[in-house]
Parts: sequence; structure tokens; C-alpha cells
Amino acid sequence: MAKRPIKEKGFVIFGVRMNSQAWVLFGLVAMFLFATLGYYVTGAGNAEETNQDFVQASVVFGIEGSITRVVTLEEGESAIDLFREIASVSADLSTITIGNVSKSSNNTHAWKYYVNGALRLDNPASHFPASGDYLELRMSERFY
Repeated sequence: MAKRPIKEKGFVIFGVRMNSQAWVLFGLVAMFLFATLGYYVTGAGNAEETNQDFVQASVVFGIEGSITRVVTLEEGESAIDLFREIASVSADLSTITIGNVSKSSNNTHAWKYYVNGALRLDNPASHFPASGDYLELRMSERFY
């Protein structure tokens, strides 16, 4: 009985026979090349570009409502400057007005300043937030 010739497994591309392991290696190399190319084409690999920093600022009036905005953080800008972008804030931080809603501090209630959910005891004018911070001015009862 005559022996049948052994058929090699794999695919022939451009006259080169490649088995399944070679295809996996070829696929990984191609994927790496396209990922690298896409990284540089989209500009993600450009170290010279700077990203803008943002903070989320909220003014909470209580039952009258609240307003929340994402604000661009500029270098050297204090928290009070960011609040002035979304509301009219008095110099002594006693009265805040947005549209036709206005609230002022009184004997029982005052504006309190929170950063990332924690109460800050300093003035928003002396605090310089970092990128990604959540700032809030909230009208609530006085501690004393």
C-alpha cells in the first residue's frame, strides 16, 4: 500500500504557509501596531498638551432648590471665584443670589462651605481647590 503524503496544516498567505500559532503571534503584533498608531494619531501621546482641570460647584438654598455646575479651574483661582461664576455672592459671603432666588445669613441660619462632603471652617476665599473637587455652599442652621 502506498503512503499518502502528509498534508501540512495551516493557511498559505503570499506563498508562506502559516500554522495557527503563527497566526496568533501575527495577530498580537498587528494589534500592538494599530494600538500604538491610534495612540499617537489621536494625540494622546502628545506630552506637550495640557489637560484642563474641572471642579463641580453647588449652591444649595434648602427647600428653595440648588444649582450645580462643572466649572473650569484656572490656576490661582480660589473657591469664592468659582462660586461667583454660577451665582452672585456678596463680599462677606452673607447673601447669595441666583436668578430671583436670594438667601442671606441670619441669627439661625448661615452659609456653610463644604469640600468633597467635609465641612471647611475657613473662608472659600482662602481655599484653592484641586482638580476634581466637589465644592458646595449650603444654607443650614448655625452651630451656636
